Amino acid sequence: MTKMNTISKESRPNCNDAHNSHTKMELIIFGQTPSKKNSRQIFRNRHTGRPFITTSDNYKKWHEPAIIQLNAQKTLVNWNYPVRVSMKFYRESKRRWDYNNISQAILDCLVETGIIIDDDAEHCIPVFIGYEIDKERPRCEIIIEEVK
Repeated sequence: MTKMNTISKESRPNCNDAHNSHTKMELIIFGQTPSKKNSRQIFRNRHTGRPFITTSDNYKKWHEPAIIQLNAQKTLVNWNYPVRVSMKFYRESKRRWDYNNISQAILDCLVETGIIIDDDAEHCIPVFIGYEIDKERPRCEIIIEEVK
């Protein structure tokens, strides 16, 4: 189980005022971001017998704390879309992973918390700014900026 850290008020990222000419929001989600695509499981409905797909326990354990962390950091911003969503990942190990799969989990959380209205191509330009290994504090650092 991944240890989740909480962000104190003093260490929270800064969010610029929405009235500035260049709006920017910086966020951090602590924990090893799981792949949303590869974390799916197939079950059968007990009543109908029909199969259905759900996310894995690993994703579910990460998702709720991620939403709580984003809600604690977000500010209300009236974005001029599209926005650039830059993500830097800090992973627990060198184990192989895929930017596209784990970034989808991040983008879905940004939409779910109302930080951005949609993660489609009209509203969001995802940018991967690399990764590092940090066994003690795996996380994703996110910078959202309006595209000029």
